[in-house]
Amino acid sequence: MRRGVTINRELPLGEIVQQYSISHGVNLLLFNVAARYGVGRAPTSPPGRLIFTCRAGVGPSLPHTESNIEGRQQQQYEVGRPAWQVAGGVELKLWRGLYALGEYKFTRTRQEGKIASGSAESLLRTRHGVFGLSYYF
Repeated sequence: MRRGVTINRELPLGEIVQQYSISHGVNLLLFNVAARYGVGRAPTSPPGRLIFTCRAGVGPSLPHTESNIEGRQQQQYEVGRPAWQVAGGVELKLWRGLYALGEYKFTRTRQEGKIASGSAESLLRTRHGVFGLSYYF
């Protein structure tokens, strides 16, 4: 149905939807369980020379949906659907308490956002790579 008339053909999406986005990201409030395992522990490196980490989390999301459909604009923050993540990483001792770290994280959520004249659903999957330094006191 479009403007009260039944449509029995395919339409290009751009003919009806001028803009749809979940801008400002999908803000996540995840509750995580994490574990660390140190290898090569010694009095000079109590956490270990090599540390493996893993984490899993789940929680609510707060997306910011924006749309412009046939000239009707709408945007808002919403309470979204649940999201979940899994992550794994490693830390390598460089010097004293200084470690190099790397982590991979996968996040998934299926959002249904309010748009002008209805709602839209999006399956969102992200992959993150994190690299940096950490220091243990």
